[in-house]
Amino acid sequence: MKTIKFLNYISVLLILSLLSCKDETFDFNEVEEGLPAKVTIKIGTEGKTVVSRAGRDEATENRVDNIYLFIFDQGGNVHKRMYYPTSSLSYDSNSTSSGTVDLNTTSLNSARIVGIGNITDASSASIYDITKEELDAISSFSQLEERMVKMHSNSIERTGVFLMTGYAKDVNGNTEINIPGGTSVLSADLMLRRIDAKVKFNFTVDQKDDTWTNFSFQPKTWTVKRIPSQSMLMEKENGDYDADDAGYFSSPIIPFEEITRDATGKLYTGGSFVFYMPENRKTRLNEIDNYALREEWISNTDDDRVFKNANPNSTYVEMTGLLTYTETGGREVNADVRFIVHLGYATGNANDYDTKRNTFYTYNVKVRGVEDIVVEVDEQNDARPGYEGDVIYNESGSYVFDSHYDRRLIYMNPANITEGSEIHWGVNTPFSRGIHKIVDGNEEIEESMRDYRWIKFAINKDYGLEGKNELVKYPGDQNYDDPYPMNGTLEGKDYNAASPYYTSGDRNYPNARLLDIHQLCVRLKEERLQGTNVPLPITVFVDEYLYFKDPITGDENGGRSLWKLTTDKEERTLHLIVEDASLSQDGNSSKVTAQYSFKQRSIQTVFNPDKDKLETAWGLESVMETGRLSPKGVQSGNSTLNGRENTLKCILGVNYKTAPNKVYWTDLLGTDDPDNPYKLKGAQTAIRACMLRNRDLNGDNIVQANEIRWYLASIDQLTDIYIGEYALDEQSRLYPRNAADRIDESGISQVRWHYTSSSAKSSSEAWKLWAEEGASRGGIDFETNDKLSYRCVRNLGISLKKPEEPPTDLIRCEQKSDGYLIDVTNMNPKARRSYLETSMLPPHNERSDLNRPYAKFFVSNEVYGGDGNPPRFESYWSSEWNDYPWSHFQTYAPYDTGFRIPNQRELLIMTSRLPDNAWKTFNDRNWSGQKSIKPNYICQTAFSLNGKDPYSNGNREGFLWDSNGKVFFLQNDRGDEGFVRPVKDIE
Repeated sequence: MKTIKFLNYISVLLILSLLSCKDETFDFNEVEEGLPAKVTIKIGTEGKTVVSRAGRDEATENRVDNIYLFIFDQGGNVHKRMYYPTSSLSYDSNSTSSGTVDLNTTSLNSARIVGIGNITDASSASIYDITKEELDAISSFSQLEERMVKMHSNSIERTGVFLMTGYAKDVNGNTEINIPGGTSVLSADLMLRRIDAKVKFNFTVDQKDDTWTNFSFQPKTWTVKRIPSQSMLMEKENGDYDADDAGYFSSPIIPFEEITRDATGKLYTGGSFVFYMPENRKTRLNEIDNYALREEWISNTDDDRVFKNANPNSTYVEMTGLLTYTETGGREVNADVRFIVHLGYATGNANDYDTKRNTFYTYNVKVRGVEDIVVEVDEQNDARPGYEGDVIYNESGSYVFDSHYDRRLIYMNPANITEGSEIHWGVNTPFSRGIHKIVDGNEEIEESMRDYRWIKFAINKDYGLEGKNELVKYPGDQNYDDPYPMNGTLEGKDYNAASPYYTSGDRNYPNARLLDIHQLCVRLKEERLQGTNVPLPITVFVDEYLYFKDPITGDENGGRSLWKLTTDKEERTLHLIVEDASLSQDGNSSKVTAQYSFKQRSIQTVFNPDKDKLETAWGLESVMETGRLSPKGVQSGNSTLNGRENTLKCILGVNYKTAPNKVYWTDLLGTDDPDNPYKLKGAQTAIRACMLRNRDLNGDNIVQANEIRWYLASIDQLTDIYIGEYALDEQSRLYPRNAADRIDESGISQVRWHYTSSSAKSSSEAWKLWAEEGASRGGIDFETNDKLSYRCVRNLGISLKKPEEPPTDLIRCEQKSDGYLIDVTNMNPKARRSYLETSMLPPHNERSDLNRPYAKFFVSNEVYGGDGNPPRFESYWSSEWNDYPWSHFQTYAPYDTGFRIPNQRELLIMTSRLPDNAWKTFNDRNWSGQKSIKPNYICQTAFSLNGKDPYSNGNREGFLWDSNGKVFFLQNDRGDEGFVRPVKDIE
């Protein structure tokens, strides 16, 4: 361009010299170089956004905390460099993303002005590591072009600021700008662009056949694969950083962010999620002309798939969900489906795998049936992408169980097994996957298929209940003739033993045995040969979804780590199949037509199963099958942390170790109403209802302490469930976001949703938790007629021989000289912020992903009032302290650099883990004498439901902790004020 300008200049001079001999001066927009210059340039950011739980709002995405400017001359050398921290930026009114900066330089022709926004400094940091000192070392434009930046934490989440870059451009889009001497406003704008892309997936249902009914798609999990760990600082014209040292990572497997349902609240209609990532623009391996070929893959490992046409480093997303509907004719379809979608395709070109910086991509996925889905990217349509899964067609029925012990009554007619028909059964667990064909019933079960024994069947007539519509009482573990016993014994007792309950009194059935699915199929064939042609009542017993020995090898694996292989995993399934069973060649998809299908949800946990040194933990169920119940009966539960000890004391008495109360299983669990297997006999209380999740393991009908494995959560455990909420799927979280799941006993959907715990607050009250507020807590009278929600939990990794051993605490607290170090690395990474924050978090509420702790954070001993001083009286003559309401501390930050106001979950952790003496009593004197207080403490987090104070109808904006009454509560707009105890994230 410089040469063209020069030739044009010569041409003009020649023409003018022919027309006139006068000495004229002409303005060609060039300037005299080297003159002092002070120019003002407008800065701003590009792009719009849509807000979601994980997506930041527009103000946050466009926020500029600081800016580093380069001015390069025509030769690409640094002419001038300037750094503007936040304090020196001139923002437009009500904005932190647009304004002006002044450049003190010298005049220059064809200058290139480059800006880098939100570099790392003492008060601000994006997820990328780039500092002023590193930029100071750059001496040329070519060096800047080649500069690569790495993420300091591999994450698809972003916090308060985004790294941005941009060039100053004039109205014609030119990046070569003339800087005049003197003082002026530059006729060019510097627009900054985020180096990240933003990606959103929307799933919706669009059933293919209008005659189908109950069409439902429940999104479950998603993960992103082959995400770059780095990015070019400045955008390249073609491609991106792809050198040999380029790194790539995968995100955790994460539950869907939002779940949608139909107007009834019963059928799922889809969901969505959002994430951020560096740009990724890779060239495909082979050219294709069909969208479906984008996802064609050759092999699959635990980490990544190997694709045939996509570049190995092109980013793709794997998603799972449950698709159910009833076909014409009444056949049920249940499909656990998996979707594979490569990013790109925004242009409608099947060979486009690009994800570009500063771009917001929306992928719309329509689920139409087990054979058909449609993906739309930026309104472009094409055929189905990668789509696989396990499809089950149910002829008689399907059952879904929670993770605890359970039971059902089914009916099977042996006459349906016609002569010559093939019988199969199928299994899918973390240990076994496949379909077994029964030949004569005596064949050896393939070793890899032996995790099928977690469901047992009791044919009712074997236990004296012939023809009765009644559940068999569990006869005991030893009542099963296991063909593959582990070490030959079960907790010291022989397998294949009669049940003590069914061989006592008038119940004398010594030959009755529990059957596994293989034994049941053989028995049904025998019944058909004997002429049985009526449906047989059969009681189904489902084990808890927890292993103490490897079901294939019998290895106990130390008795502590098997829970890590099964918690928070896909459901395990067992199918009784009559016909049409097939498994794909790669083993990733199956299709069966089953008479009955049984599916069991895994135990959910907020703990980190990938932490090697973590051996014990606790997990929770997902469904409250009984409905809400009374909080009565927990008077003996004196622990705020140990829910199992509370439950044992309340059920078996405070002397349960030496002189337990004699309690009978048949006084707790009903058997005469199979339509209500969760029927509770006697007092309808939450703590007794947790016994429904347990089992009479030895069959003697007496409740022993080691049989109480599922127990009522303590108040601190309920709080920890909320603290670790983002590790849980929608069903397992404490507050049901869907109104249909909050319908009370009167049939009305409630906004308020409270939980009882197993912890007694006093001799007359139980601790309860307000789930609609996250984890606010208080007391509830034992004699109340109110009914509350409850949650049963289960210790994990505890040896059956040492059931009294308490599990590892979710959070560790260590006292230091100047405060407390909080370690939450025992918590699932999905429940933690994956990035360190050095300044105040952006505005957020309790439902935001910003309301999470980092892996470690430090709690200062210092406490600050609203004027920046420690708690004190405002004056000698006043009784008012220097405390302030929640809103004051959302902008006022009196603490040291690097510290910030805690969010709600961080403050909750502090309240439950810091010792009592960590919360100081403050004293001062006024005219009336000595005054002392244990004050309220304020967090940054706002309240999403915009509650109103019942007395003043004022806004209830945020959350506080009463260190005196030990109550965590929502501000009541009645003078609720407090102080701040700052925290700091720690590497």
